[in-house]
Amino acid sequence: MSPETRQTGALARQSGTGSGRLATLPDQSGAASAQDAAPYAWLAVLAGALAFFVPAYQLRPNRIANGTGAWLWQLPVPALLLSGILVLILVWLTVRRAIAGNAGLAAVGDRLVLILPHALPLLLEVIQILLILSPGLFLAGPDRLASSPSYRVSPAAGFWAIQAVVVLGLAWAGAAGSWWTRKPAASLLLTALTLLLTLAGWKAGLLEVFSPWKEMLAQGPRFWAELWRHLYLSGVSFGAALLLGIAGAVVSSRNRRVETLVSGLAASVQNIPSLALFGLLLPVLAGLSSTFPALRRLGISGIGAAPAILALTAYGILPILLATLAGLRMVDAGAKDAARGMGMRPSQLLFKVELPLALPSMAGGARTALVQTIGTATVAALVGAGGMGYFIFQGVGQAAMDMVVLGVIPVVLMSLVADRGMAALSGLLARKGGRQWP
Repeated sequence: MSPETRQTGALARQSGTGSGRLATLPDQSGAASAQDAAPYAWLAVLAGALAFFVPAYQLRPNRIANGTGAWLWQLPVPALLLSGILVLILVWLTVRRAIAGNAGLAAVGDRLVLILPHALPLLLEVIQILLILSPGLFLAGPDRLASSPSYRVSPAAGFWAIQAVVVLGLAWAGAAGSWWTRKPAASLLLTALTLLLTLAGWKAGLLEVFSPWKEMLAQGPRFWAELWRHLYLSGVSFGAALLLGIAGAVVSSRNRRVETLVSGLAASVQNIPSLALFGLLLPVLAGLSSTFPALRRLGISGIGAAPAILALTAYGILPILLATLAGLRMVDAGAKDAARGMGMRPSQLLFKVELPLALPSMAGGARTALVQTIGTATVAALVGAGGMGYFIFQGVGQAAMDMVVLGVIPVVLMSLVADRGMAALSGLLARKGGRQWP
């Protein structure tokens, strides 16, 4: 028996079956194994089962009144589609074990394992669209709208359980090797199709009773002003944290004592709760603006954008600092020696060799910092800085959950877009730099 044959047999024995690639071994595209994807699938099944036992929507006469529940089985198309998705996932979970000892069924199992991860993202996006359009399709006739203009359909626990199915199902598809999630162009196409179909539903008047949309229309220009404010606070804070984090990492990479000081300060800020940090900055900035009126003319005071940007910047420094420092220390010593041998000055060595090779690592830290900044910026509304936190805290104060949802959804979407965008950038830099960033 040749060494190659013995190695192949050992791999098959480690997998526990003759068709080892189905159970544990990753495919050539780098997708995770079926075993690694299984937890996402089981969680999706549990969330989908829960959706049938709690109301999917609340039919309410206005934004604060209690409503009556609408159950998933009252929506025939979404209920059937969700049931089909759960059945397919359960089949995928069980077929791996069922075919383990049957060579005749191995080919069928191969096809099933290959097809389902590519097919389910499409089905999940369809159910996502139906969830948004179902209030207009099934739960609000023209007579209901005519009798009560303030009538609305609000998402309830079942709606969010199905959202969990969509998220976990997409995570499962990605772990199982779906090209919809592996290829940026395919993900972009899937997202574009979802947006186009949702816009078509809006043009058809199917969103008029869906409470987040109805609440957004009620807020009018205020919604867009606060959305822009949130983007401004997050963008400025992230940019400042990026500059300070990279600069701190460069200095720290040259001096261990400076590294101890800078890392300690950045880590200390992370240990302070966000609301407490905002509160600590209020009297400090208020005192400075009173002592130096020029600062007040520049817009720096105890409330407003200044304390928000300072706090968000301080929170974003640590992940960028640590990732950049790790990237700089991973630069091959031979590359640096070669650059010095070519006559490069220290500044040229930094900008032409070290920082370019550390870019994949830096992108990983920036990804964490950006998502963190977008989420934490909601607290800025408590110090008068505005942003989507305005709707969240106003909704909590008025017991208007529709307003809370209006503030939460854009933050979640912005975080997802930022995370996916930075992940794609990190992967691109890793491929160009010849190394992979985890």
